[in-house]
Amino acid sequence: MERPITVHPRRKRILVILGITLAGILAAAVMAVMILYIYVRKHEFSYQYREVDIEEYLKETGIEALSLDMESQTITVALPEDAFNTAINQFLEEQGKSLDGVSILHMVFRQADGRVYMQIKKDGLILPVAAKVTMAVEGEALQLGLQDFVLGTMEWRLPKKFLQGQMQWSIPLDELPGPDWVSLTGLSWDEEEIRAQMKIDIPKLISIFQGFLSGIEENYLDMMLAKEDHGALLDRIQAIYGGAAMTGDDALAILQDFFHTQSQLFPMLSILDEATSEQILQRYAYLVRPGTDYQAYSELRAELSLQMKATVAGYVERGLYSMLGKTVGEPLTLYSIKGTPYDPSYGTLYNLETVLAANPVEDRYKPMLEGMRLYYRIEDGSCSVLTEANSEGQILVVSNGSYVVVSEEEADSQFPYREEEASVAQILPRGDATRQEIEASAAASLGIGDIKTRYIAASEDSAFGVFTDGMSHTLMAATLEQIDGSWQLKDSDVTEYWAYNRDNPDFNASVFPLNTVNDVSIKSISQAGQSAVLTKARASGYASGKDTIQFSCFIGSHIYVSFSGGGECVIHVNSLGVLDDCTSVEDARANWSLPPFLTVQP
Repeated sequence: MERPITVHPRRKRILVILGITLAGILAAAVMAVMILYIYVRKHEFSYQYREVDIEEYLKETGIEALSLDMESQTITVALPEDAFNTAINQFLEEQGKSLDGVSILHMVFRQADGRVYMQIKKDGLILPVAAKVTMAVEGEALQLGLQDFVLGTMEWRLPKKFLQGQMQWSIPLDELPGPDWVSLTGLSWDEEEIRAQMKIDIPKLISIFQGFLSGIEENYLDMMLAKEDHGALLDRIQAIYGGAAMTGDDALAILQDFFHTQSQLFPMLSILDEATSEQILQRYAYLVRPGTDYQAYSELRAELSLQMKATVAGYVERGLYSMLGKTVGEPLTLYSIKGTPYDPSYGTLYNLETVLAANPVEDRYKPMLEGMRLYYRIEDGSCSVLTEANSEGQILVVSNGSYVVVSEEEADSQFPYREEEASVAQILPRGDATRQEIEASAAASLGIGDIKTRYIAASEDSAFGVFTDGMSHTLMAATLEQIDGSWQLKDSDVTEYWAYNRDNPDFNASVFPLNTVNDVSIKSISQAGQSAVLTKARASGYASGKDTIQFSCFIGSHIYVSFSGGGECVIHVNSLGVLDDCTSVEDARANWSLPPFLTVQP
C-alpha cells in the first residue's frame, strides 16, 4: 500500500508566499514594460518626409540657383530638405541600416532646428532619438557628427557612443543628389536652407549642349544672326553648328546665361526645334532665377519659339505667327491642313489680332511679333520671312536657309502687297446678302452666263469663289474686291489652281497665281457615260433606283457626281477608262487630292 505524500503546513505557507511574490514580480515587470512602452510612445518624434526621385523633384518644385562661379566652375543651389532626407535614407538602406555599429532604422533631418531625428534599435526596443548635427566635407565623403542627444530621462538606454558624443560616420558624396552633369563637393546648412556646392562636369555639359544644338533650324539661326544685336553667343553657336568643336568656355557661357541675364535664352529656344526647346527647358528651367522676366519664356515654351521656326503648315495648323501680307495672286487664301478640322471662325488669312486672340501672349511680348510677314509664293512653294532690318529703310529677308538685306523699293518689287493687311475670311451660307451680291457680280463679269456657286468665302473687302456655268461644263475660280461699296471682279483663273491642288494634297489651298488666266472646260460625260456612272453608284449604294444625276464633273482621274435625292460620291477612273472604285466624298477627301469645292461644302 502506497503511503500518501504530505506537506508540512509551514512549508506550504512558504510555497504560497513564494508564488505570490513571483507573481508580483512578474506583474511589476509587465507594468514596467508597459510604462516604458507608453513613455517611448509619448516621446516619439515625427519621421515623415516625402521620398522623391531627385531629378523629378527638381522638375516639379524647382530650386533656385544661388550662384555660378565661372573661375572654379562650380554652382551653388538650395537643396530641398526632402531630397536630402531621401538620399540619407537610401544610404542607410545600402548600409543595412547600421552605422558605426549602431542599428539605425530611420533618420530625418529637419533644417528648421538643425537636428537629426532617428529611430535606433537597442536591447530589443525601438527608441526615438534626436541630436544636433555637425558636418564637414573631407575628400570624397560627407563626414556627419552627432552630439547633444535627447531621449528624455532614459539616456542610460542610449549607446555609449551617443552619450560620449562620438557618433560619426562618412557618406560618399556620390550617394547624395544632384543633376548628372555636376558632382557634389560640399554641403552646408543654416536655419533657412541646405546649400549644395556642385562641381560642373564640363565634358558632360559639352555633350549635352552639343546634342541640343543639333536641333537648330538653319533658317532661323540665319535670321537671328542677321540682327546687329544678336550677341556673341549666337556667333559661337553658328560656328559650332558649322562644325567647330564646342569648348568648355562655350558650354559655360550658355549655362551662365541661365544664371544671370538669360538674354540669349529666347534666341536659343527660337532656333531650336520644338522637341529640343521643350527638353532644354525641362532640364534647366529650375536654374532660372525666379521673378525675372526671362523666366516667363519657360511658361511660353513652344508657343513663342514655334513662331520663329514653324513651317508654313505649322504656321497655319497652330494658328501662330500669321502677320501674313498678301502674296502674289493671293488676295484671299482659304486652306485646311490635312488631319485638322477647318475652322471658319478664323478664316484663313490670319492677322496679328486673330493670332493673339487664339493664342494669348503677354503684352510685353507683342512687339516682337509686330512687323513680321510670312510671304508664301504659290508658284514655286518658296517661303520668306520679312521684317525691318536695323538700318532705317532696309528690309531683312530670310528665305531658303539664307538672308539678305534689301531696300524698301527692292522689297516692294520682289514682294508685292507686302504692306497690305491680311483679311479674315468666312464661308458664306446660302441666302447671305453679301453672297448674293458677290454671285451677281461674278455672273455679270465671268462671261459664262448663269452660274452655279460651288464654293464661296469672303472678308470685308475681298472674296473668292468657285463657279460653274449653268450646264456645269466650265469651271472657274475668281477673286473679287469691294470698291466704292460694290463687288467687282479682280481676277479669274483655274488651270494652275487645279494643278497646285493636285500636286500639294497636304496643303489644300484655294489659291491661284496672278497672270495665268485660263478657262478650263471640264470633260462632259456622254449619255452612255452618265448611265454607267449611275449604274456604278447604284451598285455601290450611293444612289437609289429613282435617283437621276443632278451634277457631274470629270477632272483628271476622278468623277464627282451628285444625285437628285441628295446623295453624292466620287468615282475613280483607271488608266483604261474603267470605273473601278466608287467611294464617299469623306473617304475621297482622306485618300485623294480633290478640288476644294468637293472638300468644303458651301
